[in-house]
Amino acid sequence: MGARDIREGEMVTGFGSKTLGEADTLHKIAPPKGIEKFIGFASLPLRGPGQEAPDEANEAYAEEAAYTMRSRTPGWRLVALSGSGANNGAPCLEQRFETLKDAAAAAELIGRIEALVGCYTWPLESIGVEGNDVVVARLRTADLPGVGACVSHNDFVMAARINGIDLKDLKKPPKKRNWI
Repeated sequence: MGARDIREGEMVTGFGSKTLGEADTLHKIAPPKGIEKFIGFASLPLRGPGQEAPDEANEAYAEEAAYTMRSRTPGWRLVALSGSGANNGAPCLEQRFETLKDAAAAAELIGRIEALVGCYTWPLESIGVEGNDVVVARLRTADLPGVGACVSHNDFVMAARINGIDLKDLKKPPKKRNWI
């Protein structure tokens, strides 16, 4: 299957030498299912309070680097917390889980997220229900020495792990399309 073999006359003339991409279709091999357990943020360990963070992780505290790292955790966005006191304007990661079936599905999702976060002993900034069926989860590191409240490497790792939660049974079924 795939592209035909090139002929000898085509090889001599350099036919296709300036084309973009590959000459055949053998390079289009899908990665195995479950590979995200071995690569990406979800596979990284959380750093404890006594461990030194490498220099690359310290760069993540800057706003520009945090936006770059955010692209590796789909669905999460950087927002500034609103409120009074020390939390006012502090950055955090936020994910809105919409299209849930009902309030019972929202409560089930909150339970799943809290169970996952509890396994790693990493605190959520906040989690709650908006309206009837929208769950909003926020992640933020409370305080780092010399930095203060920020979005840290561990927040991105935890966001990637939360993205791994199966939501198929909690979402609304897709609407049936009528093509007449």
